[in-house]
Amino acid sequence: MVKTYCMCKEFWGKLFTSGKSPEPASQIAMEPQYNIPKLVATDIRTQIPNDIVDNVMSRPPFVAIPGVVNARDISEHASGSSQSPVRPGFAYRSGALEKVSPEGRVFLIRQLGISVIFDLRHQGERMQSPSPDIEGVQTVWAPYTCTPVPVDPRDFAHGDEGASGYAKMYLEIMKVSAPIFQKVFEHIRDAPREPFLFHCSAGKDRSGVLAALILCLAGSPREAIIHDYTLTRIGMEAHRPSLTKILQFHTGSGAGPESIGMLQLCNVRANAMVGFLPAIENSFEGGVEGYLRSHLGFNQRDLDIMRANLKVPTFN
Repeated sequence: MVKTYCMCKEFWGKLFTSGKSPEPASQIAMEPQYNIPKLVATDIRTQIPNDIVDNVMSRPPFVAIPGVVNARDISEHASGSSQSPVRPGFAYRSGALEKVSPEGRVFLIRQLGISVIFDLRHQGERMQSPSPDIEGVQTVWAPYTCTPVPVDPRDFAHGDEGASGYAKMYLEIMKVSAPIFQKVFEHIRDAPREPFLFHCSAGKDRSGVLAALILCLAGSPREAIIHDYTLTRIGMEAHRPSLTKILQFHTGSGAGPESIGMLQLCNVRANAMVGFLPAIENSFEGGVEGYLRSHLGFNQRDLDIMRANLKVPTFN
């Protein structure tokens, strides 16, 4: 069986920029500051202490929607960055919403101003875990263009931390999810005053692909896109026990390509986005803009409007 690692106190101390464990809240004037790059690089088999997860997820860009995991604003402005071209309070991402509490529904509407939710899941997932009916909020869904090519764990075992496997899988997502992606970008173009949220199941892969496309269109730097993606490692900590059980079931005690690939598939690595971003450029003439034109049917004027709306809304 795959060993579930229990990290020592010294390791977690290194996750603080100060190199020290945080003092109790009553003894400090400021919240502890964490080394986020090291934190998000934590192997999925390793638990991140609950107090650290709770603290990080209580701050922007994360938003605490009761009953919803991995929810956050995709704008880096939400966390105080002045480098993000995307305005805060417009585009949110998360995991599935079927367990959203009554308080969470109110939060979505009153605190975030969400008017539209885009469900990126396939029909089978929606039947198994139906989207909640939230009064005053429209849920938008569209079927896949075709049945996705099955994921082969061996594609993630090529010595590049799964980068090539993720590039292949994420390009497939761009193909099969084109109808719902088109609806999201239409919303960005046509409704700049209406904040929206998009989600898949865990808020990792399909949501990660869509977030990357939006951020690329807006002109976000590569580092910001990768950072947004890797924050999912913290956001999905609540799912970690389930993921490790799946991992143990599929890998057993083996060390072959399938076992190695499953580990990379369950992890959240920067290399996934490092491999995916150039794959977009190599697969579509004009990169993200080329994809939006050739596969989603937008023209240059549409792209210019969407880019402007992601930064500063244009009201007619």
